[in-house]
Amino acid sequence: MGFLSWFDWFLLLWFLQLHSDMDKGDGEVLYYLSGEGAMSIFTIDEQTGDIHAIKRLDREQQAYYTLRAQVRDQNTHLLLEPESQFIIKVQDINDNAPRFLNGPYTARIPERSPVGTSVMTVVATDADDPTYGNSARLVYSILQGLPYFSVDPNSGKSIPGPEPESGPLMLVLKILPSAML
Repeated sequence: MGFLSWFDWFLLLWFLQLHSDMDKGDGEVLYYLSGEGAMSIFTIDEQTGDIHAIKRLDREQQAYYTLRAQVRDQNTHLLLEPESQFIIKVQDINDNAPRFLNGPYTARIPERSPVGTSVMTVVATDADDPTYGNSARLVYSILQGLPYFSVDPNSGKSIPGPEPESGPLMLVLKILPSAML
């Protein structure tokens, strides 16, 4: 799959332009679009080859769209060049908040446990694309429980610090995508 040489394409935010070498700008060429989302998500100006997204795209719903384009003679409607297939990849943005899995977490640790004893490891996830930017990279931090606990910012593993003078303690963690730090 790919672009055939007769397409010059320019991806400018939500805009794609198809152009055939057969198009002399005299209105004798028409562009047609088919495939996933053609005419429901993407429209094409038959005269110019301009493709526009007419609906909001969300990578978590659909990451790729496979489309096909044709260039036809306006009068005879015969193909002027072979049909071309191309893929539009939806680029992710940081539009999902991270979430703890299997929470709320509860743990107990024996009194006078040595400093550095692991209390628990919390797990979080983020639906954003981990291969693009830092939107899906998570950083764990403590909201409540300092100085008696620490958390590894990368793994979510919580560790007790000095023993408190009295009573139980509550540890409250938060997660943020590293892109928000």
